[in-house]
Order: sequence, then structure tokens, then C-alpha cells
Amino acid sequence: MGSSSTSTGHAAAVRRARRVEAHRAEVLREHEQEVTATLVSYFEAKDRADKIRAAAQARAARLLQTAHEKTARLTEQAREAGAQVIERAEKDASDDDAQVGTAIRHLRELGEPAASIAQMTGLSQAVVRAVEREHLPPSEPGTRAKTPGAASKSRARPNAVPE
Repeated sequence: MGSSSTSTGHAAAVRRARRVEAHRAEVLREHEQEVTATLVSYFEAKDRADKIRAAAQARAARLLQTAHEKTARLTEQAREAGAQVIERAEKDASDDDAQVGTAIRHLRELGEPAASIAQMTGLSQAVVRAVEREHLPPSEPGTRAKTPGAASKSRARPNAVPE
């Protein structure tokens, strides 16, 4: 009877071992399914995040390009407006420059020396002399006039009161 109980015991042990093995295989299969499902979720989420980032980077690049284009347009508009302002100022200032020259010439005609004119006006003597050369008539020694008509008009009324 010993050998039959050994056979029966061995068969029972084998059955138990196979049940444990089957159970372990089922647990392992479930574990592998969970790992696979988790990895699928991971890769799907990663792909979505990568697409979101790529779309955001593309949009940011477009926004930056648009900003550069707008900046270039505004810069060009500002340059043009600035040039127009300077051009208008030069036109407006040219009349005043002529009056400055006339005033300096008149002070010289009144007998004021260049040094005194420089001191009174805050201009350097070199500037006063340069203005004199531009505005004095050619009849005076060492000078030449660029606007001889203006010089003769002022001479006609040396004691006139400015308006």
C-alpha cells in the first residue's frame, strides 16, 4: 500500500504544482496585460503632449514672425514720418536762419564787433564770421554774399525799427 499512496501523493503534488503554475501564469498574464495597458496609455498621452507642444511652437513662431513684420512696417513708417518732420522743420527753420543772418549782419552794420556779437548771442566768433560771409554783400573786403538781394534791402533801412 505504500507505493500506491506514494503514487497518489505524487499525482496530488503534481496537480497542486500545476494549479500553482496555472495560477502564477494567470497572475503573470494579468500583470503583463496591465503593463501593456499602462504603456499604451503612456505612449498615447506622450504623443498627444508632443502634438500639443509642436502646435504651440508652430503658433508661437507664426506670432513672432507676424510681430517682426509689424515691427518692420512700424519702423519704416516711423522713419518716413521722422524724415517728413525733419524736412518740414528744415523748411521752417530756413526762414529763421535767414533772420539770424540778417540780425548778425545788422549788428555788424551797427558797428558791433564779431566778439561782442558772439558774446551777446552765445555763438562762437567762427560762427558769427561764417554767417557774415554768407550774408554780407561782395563790396565789403574779404567777404562774399550768397544772398546779395537780402543785404541790399537791409542797408536801405539801417535805422528801421524791427516789426
